Amino acid sequence: MNQHIRPRKPPSETEEKIFAAIKSIPMLKDGVTEEHCRAWANGLNGMAVMAHMNHQLPETQRIGARRTQAELTKLSDCAEEIAKTINGAHRETNALIEAALPKGKSLSQYKRDMADVFRVLHQADVDAGEITAKGVKPSDEFAAEVTRAAADAFTSLTGRKAAALTKQVPNDGAGGSKAQDYGPFLDFLNDLYAALQIDASAAYQARKL
Repeated sequence: MNQHIRPRKPPSETEEKIFAAIKSIPMLKDGVTEEHCRAWANGLNGMAVMAHMNHQLPETQRIGARRTQAELTKLSDCAEEIAKTINGAHRETNALIEAALPKGKSLSQYKRDMADVFRVLHQADVDAGEITAKGVKPSDEFAAEVTRAAADAFTSLTGRKAAALTKQVPNDGAGGSKAQDYGPFLDFLNDLYAALQIDASAAYQARKL
């Protein structure tokens, strides 16, 4: 019985850029073929797609104190407006609301439920004043996940540790010297960030790793 193997889709432009970045890594291990590089490019591209989706959802993002307080204040203000409108609603409006309620729930029960929602939002808004945590850009969390995957690929393909090396270079105009990150892993990571259009510092993420 003949088995039909579904042909692999042609690589995307991004995957081709990742493949080029992998091929440019110096001193790949003996036995690493183009097929190995293609497989890693495909895997890194798929991981990046999923990571991008995960870190773009609002509920996954840490936005820090200022934006958290602004969101809760807006929710609390909207709730207050709803409360005022409900309390001032006339007979016809109340009748239509009650007719739309689930079976067995009265208008008075519905208003009590709404009052609980308003109370919770108001209390959360008050508590938000004590938050001092800083936010984290979604791009930074995305970059960290890509960096970990890039390190796995680099080590597997080269047999070497994935790390940014540091050297001292002249500090132009200020005298003395300053630390500068370099190395094959950092070069690969920079190429990968460019391919995936990541707005973050590859050197910083490599040092964190």
